[in-house]
Amino acid sequence: MQTESAVTALTPRKTKPSFGENRRAVLRSSASLLMFCGLLNMPAGAMAQSSTEWKLPRAVQIRPSQQVQFEVDLDSVARSAVPASLFGFNVMWMNFQLGYWRNNQVRPEIIDWLKPFQGAAYRYPGGEVSNWFEWEKAVGPRASREAQYTNFGPTKAEFGFDEFLDFVKAVHGVPLVTVNLKGTRKDAWDDEEAARRNADWLRYAIQREGSAAAGTGSTTFCQEGRKCPIRWWELGNEHDWGKGAWIGQQYVNRARAVGVAMKEVDPSVHLIAHTATAPWSTKYMFGGKAGEFDSAVGRGLGDIAQGYAYHPYYDGISIPDVNRYMERAIGHLSTGSGAGGPPIIFVTEHGRWPNRPKTGKWQTTWANTGNLGGAVAPADYLLSQMVIPNVRAAMWHALGTRGPWQLFYLDSETDTLYPNVVYWGLRVLREGFLDDAMKIDVSSPNTTGYRGGYDVRAVFMRERTGARYSLLTTNRSGRAHTARLVVSDWAGRDIKARQYYVTGSSGNEANVKEKKNGVTMRSRPMLIRFDAKGGAAISLPAFSVSSVVIEP
Repeated sequence: MQTESAVTALTPRKTKPSFGENRRAVLRSSASLLMFCGLLNMPAGAMAQSSTEWKLPRAVQIRPSQQVQFEVDLDSVARSAVPASLFGFNVMWMNFQLGYWRNNQVRPEIIDWLKPFQGAAYRYPGGEVSNWFEWEKAVGPRASREAQYTNFGPTKAEFGFDEFLDFVKAVHGVPLVTVNLKGTRKDAWDDEEAARRNADWLRYAIQREGSAAAGTGSTTFCQEGRKCPIRWWELGNEHDWGKGAWIGQQYVNRARAVGVAMKEVDPSVHLIAHTATAPWSTKYMFGGKAGEFDSAVGRGLGDIAQGYAYHPYYDGISIPDVNRYMERAIGHLSTGSGAGGPPIIFVTEHGRWPNRPKTGKWQTTWANTGNLGGAVAPADYLLSQMVIPNVRAAMWHALGTRGPWQLFYLDSETDTLYPNVVYWGLRVLREGFLDDAMKIDVSSPNTTGYRGGYDVRAVFMRERTGARYSLLTTNRSGRAHTARLVVSDWAGRDIKARQYYVTGSSGNEANVKEKKNGVTMRSRPMLIRFDAKGGAAISLPAFSVSSVVIEP
């Protein structure tokens, strides 16, 4: 797989693609480039400030080795009840509306494609657009709704808040709503106005779907014909970033005013504050410290927040490094709040960052977010999150048909949709997704020279009844690996299995309008023969995401 250059890691991170603020976000001076390239080779821990000693679990680590090997302990659980909300998506209301809304409904193929991700979290109204979203103009009869500001000019919200909740029910998902802390594009709010407007939004949601305390009944996801209470409310989006960025105390003051008002309406809602945006960026390397922002958030909001949002974009910054930055954030949040347990993390955006070319338009590299390499990277990231108990949900960016990140592409000539390869990679993992993640020691070579230090990552899962097990893997290498799977309990046994996978000859392979199904999920039966020591050979295709579902 192609790995991003140092410039990718340098890019402070995405605001939203191809618009003015995004262009400003990637401007760099020559001096900053030279200084930062040296820092890229430093481990995240070497740049850390002192903080509370919360550490990533051992299960997320991969040992350097000449061969791929997985040693599984069926008697030890690394994480029980791994949440299906890890397979979530960021729903950009306007970008979603442009491509996925037709004839006054969400297109049926979108519903069909997303239903396999039962229990996934869906974030609305998106990221940057949340910071001026007017919920009052996104409810009630569509014919009477007023237009509101978007990146493309005034637009009427046909896929509004009401439609979003109906959509979440249709796909059997879980809603997460990002509130507007700032105001409209024309009128900035003060604390009192922001608190009133968002408390009213919560009252409307309760009137429509019930209190968060009611939950979703006997299931952990929403369904048609039932109420869908909104438990997760995120306090704004990346307010420490871009034009008019707030320092930590500014964010805390506004978020606290809004959060307290919302808790007065419904004490059972779970509020999610946000951590420093892109702590690896030049802003935080050469300006203010990300730890100062996170500590302020922990101190000022720790008593009302049930979680914290984190936005990792990789692979110029490697997946091990974005995890280490999260480790640092958790430490700073804990130091600030003095809370009893380590904070809960909601990854409300994540994805592979497309490297900006030295010459030419950024659009020329956008394919890297959705091609085979763009599928292996987020699958790798999700596998790492499955064994971190603090991570409650993750949302791939994004559901929409504008900008670099598009789960489903729109062929505008025929007005037809087709999934990118990321979708199929996530589907592969979902096929093998079971209840618990078991203890596993992973060893891998690094034939690609990936900055993270490995070719292969793996998670081993079990169904709580013991009827099924699964081995979920990613292989970044351009060659197939034969992995040795060691399960001592299965020594001497022949066990039937089925492998689901996506693969190709290059990380650049992609689905395009001329070949909409170029890379999709495949499957094949397997017979796994365990030797007397409990070892068996498992084939991992090149450039692949794989799930081996085992029924012993």
